[in-house]
Amino acid sequence: MTTRVEQMLSLYQCFVWCNTMKNYYYASISNTDIEPNKLKDQIQSFMVYWYAGLWVVIEGWVHLQNQEVHDSRIDALIQEKEKTKLLRDFRNSVMHYQDEFYEKRFLNMLTSGQQNVDWICGLHEEFVRFFNNTMLRKKES
Repeated sequence: MTTRVEQMLSLYQCFVWCNTMKNYYYASISNTDIEPNKLKDQIQSFMVYWYAGLWVVIEGWVHLQNQEVHDSRIDALIQEKEKTKLLRDFRNSVMHYQDEFYEKRFLNMLTSGQQNVDWICGLHEEFVRFFNNTMLRKKES
């Protein structure tokens, strides 16, 4: 049987991977040493995997709510059903083969507006806060 500690470590690992893609995304935006066409592909690749990874973190978070893992800020953001559905559909479009080059669910996210980007960034930062607080508290105990 998996312990709660193992489950939290598994969730944290998913977040670390997601956070790495976010960091690469932001680093590539400011990289002026790469040819513009290659840079565009690189930026999009990191963003796509960051967003898809964030959905995996949400899935794990919801799964662990049965284990009494809660945070009011994260829980409130995840309750925004239209945004979570958009992100889930995007992840499914990205992580499962699609016949269409730019599949509808993929494009829906890319054209959904700044409010969804702000929501993704805000949720991501709440996970950063949560894991920083959780990991620091564990180390101090």
